[in-house]
Amino acid sequence: MKRVLAVLLFPLLSAAAEATPASVLVYEMAEPGVDGYPARYLVTADYLRLDDGQDAGNYVLYDRRTRIIYNVVHADRTIGEIHWRAVEQPMPQGLRIKEEAVTLGGEAPNVGGRTPFRRQLYVGERLCLDAVVVPELMPDARAAMAAMQDVMAGEHAAMIPHIPADMQDHCDLAVNVYKPGWAARLGLPVEQREFNGRRWSLVDFRAEVETATGLFTLPVDYRRFNISEMK
Repeated sequence: MKRVLAVLLFPLLSAAAEATPASVLVYEMAEPGVDGYPARYLVTADYLRLDDGQDAGNYVLYDRRTRIIYNVVHADRTIGEIHWRAVEQPMPQGLRIKEEAVTLGGEAPNVGGRTPFRRQLYVGERLCLDAVVVPELMPDARAAMAAMQDVMAGEHAAMIPHIPADMQDHCDLAVNVYKPGWAARLGLPVEQREFNGRRWSLVDFRAEVETATGLFTLPVDYRRFNISEMK
């Protein structure tokens, strides 16, 4: 794990003259049937970049000012755009969302000088999200992560009318539409387990890392398209 982290952060530490201070969060992601993979969040006052730790790879760039998400795919030379829109679909009457506090087993170690706590999100009796978070840690980075999920919530909500009611997953609606960014709003997620089997584990976090400014720009000659207008 330490070796992977060193590989991820090295390009940031060797940034050239044009540098931007950024918060860096690195997670190890795991999904059923998929090998674990890194997810790197780089957060500045204006942007959030999500990638796999490779500066030259594909990436997602969230513009915090305009509330637009850009998905950059180098092989296709394309940039897909997702624009913020409000969630207009009312919450289904049968969607009974509740939150519960759970005591951490044993003595929870401090993270960043703060004590983590555990919260769970349910729909009825079904556990949808189980998160260990650290309150008051990396607040600006967490705000950017939650805000990007708000944009995705509008995109997910727009699909609801096109999905038969008996095929809609209530946990999916809770986590991705009606409670987007729930864990990040409580604190910095350290461990997170989702209803679909996806797991997050925080590898490292750092503030004020000198980061190459070019990581927060978009290729000028790629074809752009609005993902929402394609549906």
